[in-house]
Amino acid sequence: MSEPCIALVVNPTKVDDVDALARQVAERCAAHGLPSPILLRTTENDAGEGMAREAISRGATLVLAAGGDGTVQAACCGLHGSGVRHRP
Repeated sequence: MSEPCIALVVNPTKVDDVDALARQVAERCAAHGLPSPILLRTTENDAGEGMAREAISRGATLVLAAGGDGTVQAACCGLHGSGVRHRP
């Protein structure tokens, strides 16, 4: 069985300290024997859909989204049809 790949999609305009959040998620992952997540920041032109698709193309089996409702919705749209389970 291959090691899971985790991605963290973050909207830096909604999360005050993206690096601190990434460290916290990495610590929680490590505590459960999981690898650190790939950090993907949203942009002014992409609220998260493209980042979720990039996560899938990089092998993510779990995608976390942090930001506002728009970030979560965009990430879910990017995951739709990918075979990766998601819950808004």
